[in-house]
Amino acid sequence: MCHDIRGARSGAAPEKCGTSASVVWTYAGTAKSLRCVDNAFHFKAAVGDIFNDPIKGFGVLGSYTGRRMREATGYGIDRIVQELSPRLRRVAATYERHTVELSKSSDQLLRRYGKQAANQQHAQKRLADIAIDLFIGLCVLSRAHSLAQQSHTAASEAISIAEIFTRQARRRVACNVRSLERSEDVAIEQLAGAVLAHGGYMWDVIQA
Repeated sequence: MCHDIRGARSGAAPEKCGTSASVVWTYAGTAKSLRCVDNAFHFKAAVGDIFNDPIKGFGVLGSYTGRRMREATGYGIDRIVQELSPRLRRVAATYERHTVELSKSSDQLLRRYGKQAANQQHAQKRLADIAIDLFIGLCVLSRAHSLAQQSHTAASEAISIAEIFTRQARRRVACNVRSLERSEDVAIEQLAGAVLAHGGYMWDVIQA
């Protein structure tokens, strides 16, 4: 048996679960991150209804503002509450920060493009890649923690795997976040369009 780590639900007591269910907490944390895609639409609804229904509108607006403040300051954000070894606690802290990054990046995408965000395929891929790194990293963390609790002979190696993957994921997430602001997407699409319009590769040095 192992303890189920509820990744993004602060205040929840750890629950005992079967080993096969140890990744449930990872899905819960990642799914919560992905729900931030709807936040901009909730904000728009709050502003639209704030005069017709001031109490309701203020509640939604206050919730949105509170989340933005937590993301900006780091105070009050959700944490992995399970007690972890010092090495795994550093790993967990990385994923807590990346969850906030995913939320902020999704929010910025929606505020920039509105409903047209659904057509921003390059940006969606980068957000999906961040979510994938979060999900896999939390699975690796869960497995390493489970082995450490059991005093398994391979626990140290499992923790090393978690640390290595986390360092690699941190670089990928940072690259994806930067690329949401600055990228060559437009230039690449223009070049691809020119190749398609030409009907093939335009730079052959050997003529048929």
